[in-house]
Amino acid sequence: MKVGEETLTQALDFEIAEVAEIELKEQVLKYNDETGRTENLKYKVLDENGLDITKLVKVDVATTKGDKFTAKEGAVEVTLKPEDGLAFVELSYELEDGTVVKSKRVKVTAEEAKAVDFASDWSLAAVDKNGKKVEPSYDDEDYEQDTTLNMGSTKFIDFELIDQFGDKIADNKAIIKYETLDASVVVIDEETGKLTPRKEGTAVVRASLIENGKVIATKTVEFKVVAKAKLAGIEVESSTLEVIAESSEEIEITLLDQFGNKFDFDGDVTVESSDKDKKVVKVANEATWKSVGKYTLNVEGVAKGTATLTIKAGDFQEKVTVKVVEAGEVASYEVKGFKSELLVKDVTNDNVDDTQMTLDVIAVDEKGLTIPGKNPEFTISIKDKNGKEVSTISSANPTISAKDLKDKEGPFTLTVKVGTLTVFTGEFKVTDNRKAPEFTFTSNKIVVGGPSADTGLTP
Repeated sequence: MKVGEETLTQALDFEIAEVAEIELKEQVLKYNDETGRTENLKYKVLDENGLDITKLVKVDVATTKGDKFTAKEGAVEVTLKPEDGLAFVELSYELEDGTVVKSKRVKVTAEEAKAVDFASDWSLAAVDKNGKKVEPSYDDEDYEQDTTLNMGSTKFIDFELIDQFGDKIADNKAIIKYETLDASVVVIDEETGKLTPRKEGTAVVRASLIENGKVIATKTVEFKVVAKAKLAGIEVESSTLEVIAESSEEIEITLLDQFGNKFDFDGDVTVESSDKDKKVVKVANEATWKSVGKYTLNVEGVAKGTATLTIKAGDFQEKVTVKVVEAGEVASYEVKGFKSELLVKDVTNDNVDDTQMTLDVIAVDEKGLTIPGKNPEFTISIKDKNGKEVSTISSANPTISAKDLKDKEGPFTLTVKVGTLTVFTGEFKVTDNRKAPEFTFTSNKIVVGGPSADTGLTP
């Protein structure tokens, strides 16, 4: 508590009293057809002081679908499916004196999540070097909305969707129809959202979400069609870099066009080092393509000293001064390789496996520089949405895979410990982006004949 500039601190004791009320409302629960899982029943148990003690109490469940609801301490698990129809549910708890506290009797059903509307986020999506759509990562920290289409290039338009529960959804079954409101500026593929510019100007595109042949939601957006992009500059994250001998650091390089947008250069991003004999640093002759307009350069420290790197693309160049220094004492640990989302199926062609992440714990000094030979052993704990531990992994094989978690309930909380010291905590989700198989009957007849000429068996 703050009173003016003064901070007052007081320890408070909470006393948990008897169950006084069970709050339960009519609800529709989300069912995941891919995993066959239904979310838990939503309810709340309050004590006489109004304190929420739901997680401390096991309630009794009375329902018309007895085998579909299972009470456990702090939760009621549900296996109800959409085809099971309506269930009436009532929760209760018996006090020590025999008094029974009951909730209201409510209706509960289950529904498979489906897209019902467009979310607020949308973006133009670039294509990679193989011509495949690069899906925007709306939840990434470095996500930037793209609202520019260059003449002579191709992009897709992409929309985030929300389901009937108000959650964002990657719904591969959703049917979206696209149309341009000015075909003189841009044309668009009705089925895929692929954009082809025709002249510079303001493009207006409408997307319609279709269900059972009817439009249930629309979204209209504007973006700019501008001149053909050309390389206009190079950016490096820093003009100086410190590296510890026998360790390595990365330099991030960004190529930009004349509009300040990331630009995919059709040539190589080359690197020249003043240290020709590689006595101070080792670097490749070319930077590595990472994503649209983004490149990385790995710099390995050899021995104490200084070298200058010249990074070139077309007629542009930037210089980076690399200083190789001696390692300090271990000051902290950094965790590398964490991803905020894993996909059950990898759908990109960016040489990155989005179905798993492999973590590493790096010892760093007070400057944040990697100290070679000091990486510690560590453990990884993963807990589900309800705080239940679902996996414990050691540093011997620190890979987390979507396939091992797709049937669990996320989002997941990941904790990394060195000994008993927590060095990292992060939340990630597992998205089941597999497309349901489609099939068509080519015949509805069965021909019954004599023995097969190949097997001698009668069909």
